[in-house]
Amino acid sequence: MDIDTVEKLREFIASDTKVKYLFFWGHSQKGYVITKSCFSQWYECPFEIDGVVYRTAEQYMRVRPDFDVGRKVIKFLLYKVFINP
Repeated sequence: MDIDTVEKLREFIASDTKVKYLFFWGHSQKGYVITKSCFSQWYECPFEIDGVVYRTAEQYMRVRPDFDVGRKVIKFLLYKVFINP
C-alpha cells in the first residue's frame, strides 16, 4: 500500500496492521553514507532561507521570528557585535 496522504496513513494504522516505526536519534554522520541520522534536527546539512545560511534544522527553528528565544539571541548578538563588542 502506498501511503502518500495523511488519510491513507490513518486508514493503515486503524487497520490493525503492524506498524514499523523508525526511531532515530543522534546526528553523527558516518562519512559519506546517508543513515537514519539525517532525520535529526541536529544533522548538519546547510540550507539557505532569505539569504541566511543555517547549518541545521534546529538552528533555523531556534532563530525563527516566532520563537522568543531566537529573538533574544539575535538581539544579544547584535548588541555584542555592534554596540558593546
